[in-house]
Amino acid sequence: MIRFIKKYNISPIFIILLVDFAMIAIHILWSQKSTFFNLDYEANLSTVYQGSKILIFSMLIWITVYHSSIKRLTRKFGLIMASTLFFLGIDELASIHENIDKYIADIFPYIHSYVLKLAEMMDYGGALWVIYYAPIMFIVTIIWMTQLYIILQSQRVSIFTIMFGMGIMLIISVPIVEMINTSSNFIPVIYDRWVILEEGLEMIGVSLLAFGYYKMIKNYTKTTITKK
Repeated sequence: MIRFIKKYNISPIFIILLVDFAMIAIHILWSQKSTFFNLDYEANLSTVYQGSKILIFSMLIWITVYHSSIKRLTRKFGLIMASTLFFLGIDELASIHENIDKYIADIFPYIHSYVLKLAEMMDYGGALWVIYYAPIMFIVTIIWMTQLYIILQSQRVSIFTIMFGMGIMLIISVPIVEMINTSSNFIPVIYDRWVILEEGLEMIGVSLLAFGYYKMIKNYTKTTITKK
């Protein structure tokens, strides 16, 4: 397999996306037979795949950061990305965001009461984890965008793939999640199609983020060698 990839110079992102699409195909073919194959359920095949993939990406980025002669800004952004992906991987495998309201209610009941009142004031009928995670997502997005802007100003590297991955997750995937959570008017077939779209975009978005950093490192290495 490795020889085949090297022989035909197949890009790593092609292999990763191929597996992503395979997970979507498995859902389409067998999700009605068992929840183990259903993208809309937790603690099953897709959860283990996505969570493990994200954790592997975070580990690889950490290794790259500490074993590559890259600039401080790129290294700093790599650490931020790896830390974010590590959290997302743990969250995916442990189903933290689906149960965050229960955890907060047990540990910080006053915060949970405030969030419930806030949701009532906003007439919000979606999942409470969105409210809990919204500030974190906002702060992390600002940090990522700031770091990418600084890198873009100081280095001639392409950040398009990273930006595209972020766009898929934040601008498309998250709104679809919210729409699914707040609407009860979908017939099962339409609901399933929205789930496929949202989960598929999430998988692809994460893959593009990691590959975008890989491209950034690769381009920087080529530029450095050329200058020498």
